[in-house]
Amino acid sequence: MFFRSIRFKIILWYMALLTLTISAFSMVFYNRLSYDLYGNLDDLLQSRAEGIADSIDTYWEVEKLEAKKNRVRRSGLVKPDDINFAAIAQHWVKEESDDPDLFNIIVQIFDAKGAS
Repeated sequence: MFFRSIRFKIILWYMALLTLTISAFSMVFYNRLSYDLYGNLDDLLQSRAEGIADSIDTYWEVEKLEAKKNRVRRSGLVKPDDINFAAIAQHWVKEESDDPDLFNIIVQIFDAKGAS
């Protein structure tokens, strides 16, 4: 008799509506949080990559100025044309490997042909 009462039907409808509402809220909340967290992670990785690239560029400029100061003639002195750039970049990575800011970062340098 209880299962046919209006009280039971109202409770059943209330539980179904509450379940749907909480499920919809949870899915929207999860998707939004996931989007924000991945976006923040992408921004962090992008800024770290730009910082490393800027640091290598600065290191490259120092090497170029030292070559000019010592009157060492390099052909081109342009990064893609200079075969020493990959070696200079790898030397920078070895020097900076003890930096605590770069502790959990893997840096891989490729030459103009795509070889590491």
